[in-house]
Amino acid sequence: MPNKEKFAQPWKKWARDWKKLTHPSRPCQKNIRDYTRFLKEAIKGKKEARALVFGATPEIRDMLAQFPQIEVTVVDINIEMILAMTELMKHKDKANEEAWLRSDWLRDPLKNNYYDVAFGDYIFENLPHKKQPLLFKRAHDLLKKNGYFITRFYADYPESKTRDFEGLVLDYIKQRPTAQNFENFWSAGLFYSNARKEHILGVNIFLEELKKYTKHPKIKMVYQKASELLPKDKEWTYFNWQRDKWMLEKYFILEKKAAEPKKSTAYNWGYVLKLKRR
Repeated sequence: MPNKEKFAQPWKKWARDWKKLTHPSRPCQKNIRDYTRFLKEAIKGKKEARALVFGATPEIRDMLAQFPQIEVTVVDINIEMILAMTELMKHKDKANEEAWLRSDWLRDPLKNNYYDVAFGDYIFENLPHKKQPLLFKRAHDLLKKNGYFITRFYADYPESKTRDFEGLVLDYIKQRPTAQNFENFWSAGLFYSNARKEHILGVNIFLEELKKYTKHPKIKMVYQKASELLPKDKEWTYFNWQRDKWMLEKYFILEKKAAEPKKSTAYNWGYVLKLKRR
């Protein structure tokens, strides 16, 4: 296999897999409307603005492409991820106008006090619990004095309703096996897995729990599909709002929040937050 193709295969596979996912793994139209509304508020009155994207979420970059006055920087530790997500952009021609940086979010060489607004879609969950405060700090340092951090943020909020895994399984058995129902089920099942005391949500934990119910043919199919589609060694960090919000409040003021769609399972634990730098 030619070197170029060998390099391309991993991000091509990721793009194919990402295409199979839907909301809440990817931002939905309501999320983007909320992102757009908060963005307009953040850059109101500015003829020029600078935006930073942690990660390479195509929906956010497509949104930013609608604002020609905004200079966009995309930073991710894996250039293959940026390439994969660029392939999924509706306005991929606009990607040529972005600045790309391959870097760890916590150790990037970007200039402090430079950006008017920063974005991140479901990014804090990708860091170990002890490193999450460092990303809040880094975002704070990169933003201008009156800058904003706009991010979709999953957590166990005070208003969240606790679900048990067996209840989720029984609900899913009654549903049609659509892509959206599968997405809702696995994301909710992951969130309500039984390892939250350790700040960890893992695909393996979800699959182990799900395996107990594979005698039912519909759940067996879900187990097989999840095993093929989801990275088994992937873990996310669980965030408890009451216990952990000090990380955020040390650097930001929560100005506004917008909930997930009511029909989404993420409505129980998801918001788009508009955070103002302290």
